[in-house]
Amino acid sequence: MKPGRSQQRGVLLFVGLMLAVLPWMVLPSCSPGPGNGNEASQEPAANEPNGNKEATGQAEPSKEPVETTEPSSDASVQEQANQEETPEAVPEAPSEGKAVATPEPYPFGAWRVTTLAQGTRATDDKVLEALDNNTFQHSGSRVYLTYQWEVRTAKENGEFGSIPNGRTTYAATFATMKEETRAIAQADRVTTVYINGKRFSGDVYGSGKYRIPILLKKGRNDIVISAGSRGTPKFNLWLTPDEVYFNPSDRTMPTLMVGDQTEQCLGMPILNLLEAPIEDLKAEVLDSTHFEATSVTYPGLPSSSTQVRFHLKPKKAFEKEEEEIEVRLRLSSPNLQHAYIFSFKEKTTLGGIAHRRTRISEMDGSCQFDGVLPPKDFDPQKKYGLILSLHGAGVNALGQVRSYSQKDWAYVVAPTNRRPFGFDWELYGRLDGLEALAFAKKTYNIDPTKVYVTGHSMGGHGTWQFGVLFPGYFALVGPSAGWSSFYSYTGYPKPTSIFARSQASSETNNYLSNIAKRAVYIIHGDKDDNVPVREGRTMFELSKKVTNDAHYHEEPDVKHWWNKKDTPGTDCVDWGPMMEMVQKRSLDPYDLDFKFRTPGAFVSPKHSYVMMLHAASPMEDSTFESKSSGDTVTLTTTNVGAMTLDGKALQDKGVKTIKVDGKDYTVDGKPIPIGPQDGKRPGVHGPFWKALAQPYCYIYPDQDNEAYTQYANYMVSNWNFIGNGHVGCMLPLSKVTDELRSKYNMIYLGIPLSQLKAKVSGFDWTGQEVKVDGKSYNNVAMAVTFPENGRLSAALFATKGREYLLYRIPVYTSRFAIPDFFVWTDRGYVTAGFFDAKWQFEAKYKVPN
Repeated sequence: MKPGRSQQRGVLLFVGLMLAVLPWMVLPSCSPGPGNGNEASQEPAANEPNGNKEATGQAEPSKEPVETTEPSSDASVQEQANQEETPEAVPEAPSEGKAVATPEPYPFGAWRVTTLAQGTRATDDKVLEALDNNTFQHSGSRVYLTYQWEVRTAKENGEFGSIPNGRTTYAATFATMKEETRAIAQADRVTTVYINGKRFSGDVYGSGKYRIPILLKKGRNDIVISAGSRGTPKFNLWLTPDEVYFNPSDRTMPTLMVGDQTEQCLGMPILNLLEAPIEDLKAEVLDSTHFEATSVTYPGLPSSSTQVRFHLKPKKAFEKEEEEIEVRLRLSSPNLQHAYIFSFKEKTTLGGIAHRRTRISEMDGSCQFDGVLPPKDFDPQKKYGLILSLHGAGVNALGQVRSYSQKDWAYVVAPTNRRPFGFDWELYGRLDGLEALAFAKKTYNIDPTKVYVTGHSMGGHGTWQFGVLFPGYFALVGPSAGWSSFYSYTGYPKPTSIFARSQASSETNNYLSNIAKRAVYIIHGDKDDNVPVREGRTMFELSKKVTNDAHYHEEPDVKHWWNKKDTPGTDCVDWGPMMEMVQKRSLDPYDLDFKFRTPGAFVSPKHSYVMMLHAASPMEDSTFESKSSGDTVTLTTTNVGAMTLDGKALQDKGVKTIKVDGKDYTVDGKPIPIGPQDGKRPGVHGPFWKALAQPYCYIYPDQDNEAYTQYANYMVSNWNFIGNGHVGCMLPLSKVTDELRSKYNMIYLGIPLSQLKAKVSGFDWTGQEVKVDGKSYNNVAMAVTFPENGRLSAALFATKGREYLLYRIPVYTSRFAIPDFFVWTDRGYVTAGFFDAKWQFEAKYKVPN
């Protein structure tokens, strides 16, 4: 499908817009609403535990409580949320390892601050140019790089004054060291930190939880931060002699419940303060009164901040409420001078109430948590329904389930979206929600015919996403204050052509026909000041056209978050009439009569008995229509290259013959392959971001690798901050083994194609050029994904001197999904496209062509 001139202009406009703002966009969407830019602003706030107590000699630097927007059903629940406690210090036996030292704060002098004009493009930003070229060094003058710089003094908490919303602001200072020094930084409401030309990811949301490992050189160290919105920036720096740092303020900890002996995971961000990755890092839970000794070994911990997973294996069920349970952790490696110890205490709570349940993510092996509200008067012999509840922006999953009254007929499970802001329940966030759903169905006594999805605000958008893209999973779709798409909600221009395909799943309404056999219940406040009520009204009118079971409740005189009735649960999520309907609805997971439309196998490959492997063309949606008659099923498809049919499910339904696009197949209980089973398939399928949605390692060159190790370290922290994530390892190419390749996707950084074992159809790249379909490009960066060793690999590469271009693409975001390959300069893209179903380059699947 060749785009016309108007289509190409649309692509250029969209990509140009993205690249113009990308230096300030390396973050996931926070679902900005009209007016205030924060859709969660109308919801009540509650404090989370922040871990800001000393433990084993390590003091958490942050002095302020961490706040997150957390809905609650009443004042008592809100108070309960506010009273969660922080870890308590536990003395350690010296023979077990070294207690981590208390970091010492570094007092800064004056900051020099400048704000760019509204709408300044990256190509016109002289500060960014100097930072890219590593020539920035503020002389202290009021005019530098043609900009006026204001002198400001930071407060004790690290703040140095407000900045204009929506305009890029830079602040510069320096720190002088007598010798090379290890340091820990906090950068709140900051997009990027630059120290001596090296980039570090900031915490754009200002959670107060995240920390950055820094190695300061002897002498002057230039520090620059960039910010653009979200309140007053804050920067703090602490010095430490240690090689690693535990960050308990951002831990992912399960609730320890009386009567429970479940083995669960604990996630703790670890800062590697060495210049090189820590190889063969052992993460241990030490033997204690309550926990058995366990260990996990990581091949190469990056010189960055990444979540490390520990395993908590109770020796017996916890017996008493409010009992202090000791957790003892140790890190060791041949690369470390010491084994480092960190211990804390966690209090138990009663079972049978809302709690955190942790699980190991299939996406990256990290430890994630779900909020779980178990059924009232639980009966282990009974099957229960499952309400998957998706939270709004800034809302904590535990707070989400606390907004519901306990049901005697269902579990309520709220996934995290990887973080409270997360990914708008698209891309990585959508995978997190699906993992939570699968985990709940596997773990609890769930009736698979009684599963429902609902959510509020950003979670309302997620409800539409899950409902229309995965209609075989849910009997009812119940969005509250939800929005249809980025484009209807924000007015952002829609992507076109290639980029429309890589982001096709964002166009929710294109797949609304999938809910023809589902119930829909829409809730909205008529004075919603965050998500316009037009979103609810429009979606109701559209839903009525595809299903006879569509319902709408518009509450008068309420805004975004509301609760009017004196009953358990918060009305805008736990709405009584909707819950009554939920109980009456069920689905057949293996329905034989359906119509299903999917963007492709990279989004929703499965429906009923069909598992799609790949499309015939990557440029179009694929459709399936199934009809049953007696013991025969007829399946008609469009744009399907290959699939596998579930023969056992068909046999269990009494089917003996299935006709697929005019060809008969006998059903004998075995899988039925249709089309070539090699080539693209779920798990080994673009677009590019899919390579980062499985356990992966960053692999860099053995020589001349400084630019790429810096980039890898930046990306590791960025994934930790944005996605509470873990990167499996970071190693030079010479350290990659066959065993490593079997466990992780390889993400190659700056390595020429000639040094890789893989072949990439239509591509070649060296230090000076990137070749695509025989055409050479200079002064560019490139991202491409390809199959290797039965897994999905990718390469990120820039021609010599253009490594800074890699930072222009926000890989961990829900707003911009590049296709299988993408080549760009600092002024926009030069080519992008998809490989065909067999991973071969086809000129017709790229732009421009």
